[in-house]
Amino acid sequence: MSNRDGTPRVSGCVDGVLADPRAYFFSLIDRTEGSPAPDWKAVLETLPGRGMGINPKQGEVQPRDAPHYGITLMIDAGGNARGRIWLPTDVQEPGGWFTREIQVIADGATAGSFVWAWIDKGGAPYAPRPCPQEGSEILNGGEMVVDLGPALRPLIARIQELEKLVSAQAKDIKDLKARPAASPQAVSVSLPKAIALKSAHGTYVTAEPDGKMTNREDRASAWQTLRFEVIE
Repeated sequence: MSNRDGTPRVSGCVDGVLADPRAYFFSLIDRTEGSPAPDWKAVLETLPGRGMGINPKQGEVQPRDAPHYGITLMIDAGGNARGRIWLPTDVQEPGGWFTREIQVIADGATAGSFVWAWIDKGGAPYAPRPCPQEGSEILNGGEMVVDLGPALRPLIARIQELEKLVSAQAKDIKDLKARPAASPQAVSVSLPKAIALKSAHGTYVTAEPDGKMTNREDRASAWQTLRFEVIE
């Protein structure tokens, strides 16, 4: 992958693979091959904190999405950098390792000095890992594509699934709103023809002939019966 002007974003990345690990490594440590390396130990020891793997095990193959494209660092038991890195391979060398060893420091012009170097110590053939350009923009059939790298791909996939879910829910809501409103059903209530009112004392309300109301009977009869009259 490349930018619009055709220049790679990741040093050493060509046609989607890390074809030049040498260029990538020196870009990563921000040093140039052959320059003085008085701080080589401190520089290399920052790499594990930046995600670089260390000391691959015998028989271990670096996955295609390994950090730093499968390049790993040699660290001794005391946590000290040893001035060497390993490139990933897909072929097991006779010793059982899937690595190609590179020495990245060499003696300088004066005694006790060092320079940055790239000395191939051998091993199985280097197998480039994919290197999608993080944040690169390319034109694919006239469409702009943004590739944020393998680290963000699971998040992008999750966002895409959520977008599909939201879209489906929006369609369901639209369909629901488009349905005709249900007409209210008439409620039929059947009223009794007559009732009697019983007080808390256990006696029924009585309509006296003189127009007064009392509660004096313990059973409902004609004087205690109220009839419903439908006006309209």
